[in-house]
Amino acid sequence: MAARVELKPDWARIVFSEAIDGITSADFHYFWLRHNCPCLTGCRHQTTHERLIDASVIPLNIQPLRVEASSVTDSDEPAVTVFWAPIATKNSTGELELPNEKEHTSVFSVDWLRNNAYATNREKTHDLPPHDASLVTIDYQELSDKYGDTANSTLENTKLTANGAARYKALLFDKLSRYGVAVIRNRGSDTEDIIYDFIDPSADVIPTHFGRIEHLRTDNTENTNNDQLGYTNSPVRLHTDLCYAESVPGFQFLHCIRPADVGGDNYF
Repeated sequence: MAARVELKPDWARIVFSEAIDGITSADFHYFWLRHNCPCLTGCRHQTTHERLIDASVIPLNIQPLRVEASSVTDSDEPAVTVFWAPIATKNSTGELELPNEKEHTSVFSVDWLRNNAYATNREKTHDLPPHDASLVTIDYQELSDKYGDTANSTLENTKLTANGAARYKALLFDKLSRYGVAVIRNRGSDTEDIIYDFIDPSADVIPTHFGRIEHLRTDNTENTNNDQLGYTNSPVRLHTDLCYAESVPGFQFLHCIRPADVGGDNYF
């Protein structure tokens, strides 16, 4: 099955020559295509074919140099070939290195693109949202200054009035439903109290292999299992947590008690 390509500002439309299961076209963001490059010369492991490229090194606004839709794979399947400018990738020690290549080539079989399509037969399209951390940030100090319940507050934990709590819950719901993430600043150090900003008072967090709450410190002695990078000084690259669990968490809470004296940078 052959295809033709229509290039858009930040995505490409693959128009298939035959409609299978009603799919006539599929749209792919350039970032997604680069991250899913199937090459065995840096993006996939030569033996296991697992992904090696770190998503954090790919520019969000990446653009292809050119795209050819008439190429074929090694097995003579119709394919789409995307040519990219080289990007620096992380070596075994985590340092960025620019590969020795003038351009990087990603060859996708047309069948693979159709089988992995995540946006098919779209009539309406939308621009990518701006990368602006302020869109997902809530300053609890501003709320407490306006709605603080001084009668029930302590130095470590500022309570809100009923109106303030309702405003806070509305902001949380808006950020989480709109963006899938919320960053709350100046909330305090009482982790147990903060948990119930997000869940019903009668509920509880789901314990994992590492315990009910993970204390991610290099000197951790509280968790029964600390056999992961989070308990070391090594960087932890982009990943998903507990996607293999029977009960996958709906949300995860990360609470910064004390910033690192050295390091501690994050991709967000």
